[in-house]
Amino acid sequence: MRFLIRQKFMAQLDNQLQKAWDQLHGGNTPAALVIIESILQRAPANPHALCMLGMARVAADDAINAIAPLERALQSDPRNGMALDSLGLAFLSLGRFNDAAQVLQRAAVIPHAPAVVFMRLGMALLNLHDTAAALQQLTRAVNLEPGNLAFRLNLARALYGEPAIILLDEPN
Repeated sequence: MRFLIRQKFMAQLDNQLQKAWDQLHGGNTPAALVIIESILQRAPANPHALCMLGMARVAADDAINAIAPLERALQSDPRNGMALDSLGLAFLSLGRFNDAAQVLQRAAVIPHAPAVVFMRLGMALLNLHDTAAALQQLTRAVNLEPGNLAFRLNLARALYGEPAIILLDEPN
């Protein structure tokens, strides 16, 4: 009986997480935050909800308050690519380029890391004045997604010695 209750609880959490995900990626960050906070009231250590809370806060331009839930999510799963990417983006938006580079380097070694990780890593490295490493990462991003204009723009800016443009509204 306890197994069935737990199974039902987990199914409800999964359903709520999916609703939050849909709201977040549909651009309705406030609605996503309400759902995520409701989940965390029932399951405060849920790493998926913590990760989504951090992602939603970054999307809401509240990067400073995104860091703690993302770090808590990473305690459960240090190789959570979405949490690493979102934490790197939070650090980028706060101008903490060294922290961003360290976190995004961890994300970049995860198999099948999305191109946006390499672009953000390149931006962090460029802001740390490590132009050679930045060009390598930005080129990697462009090679993975050659049609992405933001990636191409940042690579061109790096080639001409201009600072990268940090795009915060880019989807993960």
